[in-house]
Amino acid sequence: MQAAAEFGETEERMVVDLNILAEVFAAPLRLWGSQIDAGVAVVDGVDGAEVSSAAQQLFSPLDDIVSFASRFAAALRAAEQSGNWRSCFETHELELVRCYGCYVASYTAAWDELATLRAKSKTVEAFLKCCELQPANTRRLTLASLAILPVQRAPRYVLLLSELRRRLGEQSGVCCRGWSGNDASALAAAEACARRVATAVNDHALP
Repeated sequence: MQAAAEFGETEERMVVDLNILAEVFAAPLRLWGSQIDAGVAVVDGVDGAEVSSAAQQLFSPLDDIVSFASRFAAALRAAEQSGNWRSCFETHELELVRCYGCYVASYTAAWDELATLRAKSKTVEAFLKCCELQPANTRRLTLASLAILPVQRAPRYVLLLSELRRRLGEQSGVCCRGWSGNDASALAAAEACARRVATAVNDHALP
């Protein structure tokens, strides 16, 4: 069923995109900050510590998210085959909250800090544009479109589970691979878990 397959597909796609974020934006920005500090690069109105601070605040949780999402994608693929969505989400509930909550907690302040740097120096904006044009970024994704992905992910789980429940409801009475008669209650429990995760992650964003 396509609705079930979307979980693994979108998780795997996010891992690919976050690796692009790390390679195309995070690594060059961190290196540039150290080069400014060392006097190798000179940027009017901005010092290396400011660049490094913005990069650290925005990208420091990234490695954890990529590592977790890679493992969770495999778990989602397994749930796609077994139909055991409840166990999949409840088993990973605390880790979902920790990984995405950590990122969301620093996202707004980090983005504001980067916006301040862009306003102070056109060179910062030009540097980020050069990052965007790197060959590894074949789809020319922007920093904004990539950096927002972990913020949007927890609510997306809720939407995907809700859509899966709707699709299965439409197919009631149809024999679907891997699904038992308890699917409705198990999916409801999985969706409730996803909603708890989304709420907890959102709470990290509150001042």
